[in-house]
Amino acid sequence: MNSTTAAIGRLRHLHSHLTKLRLCTLADGAHELLCEEINGKGILTINRPHALNSINENVTLRMYKQLKVWQQEKSVSLVIIKGAGGKAFSAGGDIKGLVSLVEDDSRTGGSSAFQFLKDEFRTQYTINTYNVPVISLADGYCMGGGCGTAVNSKYTITTERTTMAMPETLSVSCNLGSGFIPDNGGSYFLSHLPGNMGMYLGLTGDQIKGEDIYNIGLSTHHVTHKDGALDRLESDLISLSQPTDDTVSEILDLYHSKCYSGATSSLCSNIPTINRIFSKGRVEDIVRELRLEESDWAKHSLKLLLSNSPLALKLTHRLFRLTRRLNLYDSLSLELTVGGNMLALPTADFCKGVRALFVEKTGKPQWSPSNIKDVTEEEVSRYFTQSNHLNYEFLNQ
Repeated sequence: MNSTTAAIGRLRHLHSHLTKLRLCTLADGAHELLCEEINGKGILTINRPHALNSINENVTLRMYKQLKVWQQEKSVSLVIIKGAGGKAFSAGGDIKGLVSLVEDDSRTGGSSAFQFLKDEFRTQYTINTYNVPVISLADGYCMGGGCGTAVNSKYTITTERTTMAMPETLSVSCNLGSGFIPDNGGSYFLSHLPGNMGMYLGLTGDQIKGEDIYNIGLSTHHVTHKDGALDRLESDLISLSQPTDDTVSEILDLYHSKCYSGATSSLCSNIPTINRIFSKGRVEDIVRELRLEESDWAKHSLKLLLSNSPLALKLTHRLFRLTRRLNLYDSLSLELTVGGNMLALPTADFCKGVRALFVEKTGKPQWSPSNIKDVTEEEVSRYFTQSNHLNYEFLNQ
């Protein structure tokens, strides 16, 4: 009798759990973004572990649509975004897919690549302005568009395993390393970091890890992964009966206080030098100042910077000096203007960078111009001019 009663109890518990858990009913490609409702909480899992959860057009559109459904139905009280596979939150946008769109557009005269940027930016803005708290569990690689998703969230949780970069370096791919600019809101949240840390990260693509991410202001909390704290945190958030900003912050602060060591690093010790050098009004002046420094940090930074596209460096430098005075929406609009122009021609540095990384696998793109001093201010200004043939409104599409 007792065993029967226990079995009935287990069945009732299972039925209750299944009632509270609702998988999104999506058609083809649904496996790339897993959507769940558990106890009135929305869980979005980027499920492309074979590609380090890179965000393609399908993931972008599904994430936006699901967020809008939850918003309209008022069915969730918070949203958690995470990555599958244990290695990456998201290593960035699907760069090879974007290049394919650019090359298709060059043959057909279309604007599919530009539309992909619009869809990405709409999703990022929706995450940032969402009506309930959005919490990104940014464990593992978190780069490019993945970095945008994490940092644009209300709460960004990083761990000792997190590696963050926006843009990524040549060895990883994307943005300056492939001849592009920091986008998905990167020009906004990097340029708004204290001092000139954002300019440093934007121009060099240097990778930051662990507690340094919290120390410089790119995450709101640091929680360890190795002892299961991140899993317990997620469970505690899902268990909240009526989440508010206060109750969510209380839980996050508790885990952070237990996990964060407060240790300093070489990056933090170089902040005064970073602020001085990367305050310069021209990229050429930044290069000159780095060459005058004799530290290992300066040599490393100079090597990273000079490996990137000279055109993208000049564009990023001007972009950041503008967006540090703008809000997120206006920054995304400016990124769309510059990024749209960079995608307009398949012979531009973006395609050259991606081919060198993924097709030829040389890691040595032939940039044009090849030298920073040969990129004129007139050329830079051309990329900040909108085309009369494109619609730049990305929210109301």
